[in-house]
Amino acid sequence: LSPEAALATAGDWVGNTDTKIAVTHTGQQFQLGDAVLSVLHPAEGNGIEDMNDLSLVLLVEYSGKRLLLTGDISQEVELQLPDMGPVDVLQVSHHGSGGSSCEAFLENLLPRYALISCGKNNDYGHPHDSVLERLEDVGAVIHRTDREGTLVVTIREGQIAVKSENEK
Repeated sequence: LSPEAALATAGDWVGNTDTKIAVTHTGQQFQLGDAVLSVLHPAEGNGIEDMNDLSLVLLVEYSGKRLLLTGDISQEVELQLPDMGPVDVLQVSHHGSGGSSCEAFLENLLPRYALISCGKNNDYGHPHDSVLERLEDVGAVIHRTDREGTLVVTIREGQIAVKSENEK
């Protein structure tokens, strides 16, 4: 699926509503209440054809906390992102596949929490053991949807908490 075809598909989903589609690119910022969302990827005219590597990468800053949402990007794109220093929460790219979360990327981010979205007993074997090891090496507390179900991140009064639907 080309980027153009993906945009056409999104247009089909929207249908005859008043919804508008905006194509974002690196450098844009959006205010959502008290949160600031910074677009880190993709850049305009990037020439990327792999749909995974066209994933939107957002840095969310709220109440003194930083969350990095990486979509399905590969290690190649991870290494092209700007150095941003520590983050509180990292949404681990590409479901924790072996081609994600390289050592240099994680050592720059030093995530406090690493969230991995993957299905139970998935055919791809996600998350990959090497990714889990790299996350442990940088001290991240790992949360996985295949074991914990839906994950909820809450930020209140400058404090961050990650809970799962399985917690009472």
